[in-house]
Amino acid sequence: MTSRLPPPTEIENCREITRKILSFSPNVRYVGVMNKFGRTIVGQLRKDVIPLFKPEEARNENFIEATRNQLRKNFEGSIGKTVYTFTENEKVKILSFPKETYFYYITLDKDTIRETNRSFCKCFEFSTHFFIFRNRWMTRVCKDNFVPLVHAIFV
Repeated sequence: MTSRLPPPTEIENCREITRKILSFSPNVRYVGVMNKFGRTIVGQLRKDVIPLFKPEEARNENFIEATRNQLRKNFEGSIGKTVYTFTENEKVKILSFPKETYFYYITLDKDTIRETNRSFCKCFEFSTHFFIFRNRWMTRVCKDNFVPLVHAIFV
């Protein structure tokens, strides 16, 4: 079974979004884009961060998250598409944003406050799925929170 990579222009777009997400806050540890099998298409760790996973653990985590994303698709007819998932561990917080053929995998420092997580999720969801940052209400909601520059990234 082979997995198709997104076209080069889409990979470059993912790479640019990855860089910009890392610049949102010092609380962002890692941003990656994974295919449906958990293989990293694009990924970048914040410069001052020491990875928590060993390489094999990271591959396993990516595979598990990809499997979870694929399994959730089975329920879309009943409960709708997954907008994002949030997992809180003792040492790190994980956000996952599924797209059609891949997903964004973002880790945050454990000290990231919950309200910041919600703000980030909402801004990311709206910007990537609906492109509504030209809307004043959405800009006002996001400007004082986690992602003050997000509208410049996705519009």
